[in-house]
Amino acid sequence: MNVQAVVLESVSKVFQTDRIPVAAVQDVSLCIPGGSFRTIAGASGSGKTTLFNLIGGLETPTGGRIQIGGLRLDTLGERELAHYRRHRVGFVFQGNNLIPTLTALENVEIPLILTGSRRRRPKAVEALDAVGLADKQDRMPHLLSGGEQQRIAIARAVVHAPDLVLADEPTANLDSRTGAAVLTLLKQLNRRLDTTVLFSTHDQRIIDMSEHVLWLSDGRIVRRAD
Repeated sequence: MNVQAVVLESVSKVFQTDRIPVAAVQDVSLCIPGGSFRTIAGASGSGKTTLFNLIGGLETPTGGRIQIGGLRLDTLGERELAHYRRHRVGFVFQGNNLIPTLTALENVEIPLILTGSRRRRPKAVEALDAVGLADKQDRMPHLLSGGEQQRIAIARAVVHAPDLVLADEPTANLDSRTGAAVLTLLKQLNRRLDTTVLFSTHDQRIIDMSEHVLWLSDGRIVRRAD
């Protein structure tokens, strides 16, 4: 990726709700270097998810420019955005979104299937090993703890070696100890893979563990700590 992996210039996103415009993201500008780890902090409803959806190509901006690794997202069509999401981004959601009828290994293989990657099984096993769960590759999700399920989701997010990982409130449904372990794991993968990671949270304990934090409120960046 480019030196500046994520560049937003005056980005806004307005939704129409019952004919009333709601500004979820307002005039956000930021530059995040490639290979870095940044935490986006803010209360529920502050705009974190919408911001992540814009960076991940799941939403298009109402205004402004979004450039990821030199690629202008705000100029792309849906087909190009789908290719970007499949090949260059890994997503970790608040709910792990594992498919309950697939094993841990099969869940991790999904991005490789979508990208047409070869050697899917060895790559998926390697990703599970990276999160410490290679020995549970044949387990169904309901037989795993919440923390283990989220680690499976992280393995799925990094298995195709994306340029960018977006982890949107991945610790919200976990206890504080497990949440801290998930944050530590993402930091380790960030260093090992040199993948840019954006991690969002409203948990002050997680924020206190973060070195680089951007605070979001009412859709605006209100504070930075680098």
